[in-house]
Amino acid sequence: MPVSKEDLDDREQQVKKEITFDVEHDPIGQKFFIYLGNTEAIIAYTQINNILDLHHTLVPETYRGRGLAEKIC
Repeated sequence: MPVSKEDLDDREQQVKKEITFDVEHDPIGQKFFIYLGNTEAIIAYTQINNILDLHHTLVPETYRGRGLAEKIC
């Protein structure tokens, strides 16, 4: 049975997570992030013993100026 574009759009909307601006931690990926729909604002780190060396931040352009990088830190 063929799937219509409308059906695909409905499924995509159901799969997307709600943007909550909650900071999450991915220890395997060595990053803290805020889920922003289909992208993320992140701060990446390297762990040396009990010290986190924060070395990279990325906030998508459309979300800049909202204090997200500060919130992740």
